Amino acid sequence: MRKANRFNGLKRIYKKLLGSRPIEEEHEIILDHNYDGIKELDNRLPPWWLYGFYATILFAVIYMVRFHIFNDYTQAEEYETEVAIAKAEIEAWKKTAKDLVDANTVTLLTDASDLSAGKRFSTKAVWLAIRLMGAVELAPTLPMNIGSLVGVLKMCLLLFLKGDVMVKGWLHGKAN
Repeated sequence: MRKANRFNGLKRIYKKLLGSRPIEEEHEIILDHNYDGIKELDNRLPPWWLYGFYATILFAVIYMVRFHIFNDYTQAEEYETEVAIAKAEIEAWKKTAKDLVDANTVTLLTDASDLSAGKRFSTKAVWLAIRLMGAVELAPTLPMNIGSLVGVLKMCLLLFLKGDVMVKGWLHGKAN
């Protein structure tokens, strides 16, 4: 295909959607009045604009018939349906999720190697988790032994999962 003819189809569609007349035909659509030397053309609305306008009218009619005449579902019903679907999906995911961490699966490890690994982990990850969960004011007062940090992690998980923690202005969990 030659480069000159490559976009002919798109140009034809563009001109059709634009709906303008050639400059040679402008004398036919000039209005009789003249304001400050400016001549006004009596152009029709472009087809793309009209199609969009007709589409919004069609949408409004369908919406009105569906929700106001036939009383289809309300926003509250749609919300409840979506929440029920999401809860079912979460429960299905929990059944197949491996290494799912919740407040019941966190346990205290007492081996020396586990304690040293836990101390390294706790100085980085636990403090970060505490800060991210909004318990920043708790962080400086927490003792640095591993047993206490596991308890704190359990406490943070419980608070977060139960919905008693504010994170960035949003109440997370079930209380929301």
